Amino acid sequence: MFYKTKYRILLFAFALVFYAQNTNGQEVERRILVEKFGATWCAWCPVGDVMIDSLLDQNPEFLEVAIHINDALSFPAGDSLAAPYVNGTPGAAFNRKKFDFAYKVGVHFSDWDACFEANYGSIVPFSIHSENSYDPESSELSIEMDVVSHAQLSGDFRVNCYLVEKEFSDPAFQFGQQNGFDVYEGHPLFGLGSPIESYVFKNIVREMLGGTWGLSNVIPDNVVNGEVYSKTFTTQIPEGADPNNYFYVLMVQNYEEDINERSVINAYEGIINYEISSDTIVTDTMIVNEDSIDLAVSEIDGEMDFNQKAIRVFPNPSSDFINIDLANLRSLEEISIRNLNGALLKNIALEGEKDLVKLSLDLMESGLYLIEIKTVDARYFEKILVVK
Repeated sequence: MFYKTKYRILLFAFALVFYAQNTNGQEVERRILVEKFGATWCAWCPVGDVMIDSLLDQNPEFLEVAIHINDALSFPAGDSLAAPYVNGTPGAAFNRKKFDFAYKVGVHFSDWDACFEANYGSIVPFSIHSENSYDPESSELSIEMDVVSHAQLSGDFRVNCYLVEKEFSDPAFQFGQQNGFDVYEGHPLFGLGSPIESYVFKNIVREMLGGTWGLSNVIPDNVVNGEVYSKTFTTQIPEGADPNNYFYVLMVQNYEEDINERSVINAYEGIINYEISSDTIVTDTMIVNEDSIDLAVSEIDGEMDFNQKAIRVFPNPSSDFINIDLANLRSLEEISIRNLNGALLKNIALEGEKDLVKLSLDLMESGLYLIEIKTVDARYFEKILVVK
């Protein structure tokens, strides 16, 4: 059960809700975990990133994380998970299900469409619930996990928690992304260089708090219907990092001796949101030509509400247009696009409420850009990658 501790800054878990059923026919919240395997040295991986983003936009019940292999973003537990599963990069495991058409659990990106269309069953014996709290002084994140059983069954069921960084970019050479399509004119990745400098990596798994294969002895071998099994995970957000740039993934795994049978039964996405008192000042500033643009996601009467889910931009990366989902915003004023030198490239006046705005990228060159959406009392920011 949840133990609640109050800090000056409180955090709450948020989960997108999709439903399957338990054995009694009741609806159970359910996500399908996609563990995408890639590397900075993989010249095909940028294509995989574009493909997975498009597929996820069409299939929001899938929850994607990126696990790097033998590069500057990898770590031992992730390498150990990838080793028996990967059959070339980019690849991905879907609930660690072994498909008949695939050589290994990790599926080559050319077959991802089939995995998104596959049947993962309608019965889910475990639901996952969570709360979290963050101590800004120690940078400690505490994650409380409750697993509720919806069936009586036996097996080696394990729990795990991934700490995931939403976006990471660094101009250092070791973080450059190899690009096999730099010289192919007409391709979306043409002309971006190889490696692509300051490439934006998304949803990177930084820690597996339960190790490669999860923690045993949280859920007993003989599960009783209706019981609640709890586990608290603790970790540190890196010093100087923005906790709002992280989320976590909880999962229940089925452990078997046969590595092809170690499936993920259910997953949960925990979003870290701030509730900040009005006398607290929190900013995330990008330096632009000795000036600065403050990237406060919203600022209302001196208070800042860090809700990055308020807007959604897709497809991203894109070559010809983007859609901006504004359904969660009210009292719109304008949309502007700037390059990373701070120059204003486009400004569009808005009025009232709009659910979706489509913007042409025809006159924009390849590169990173910053979109700003202004309302009467707030500003929202999102980065986009244009590839020509």
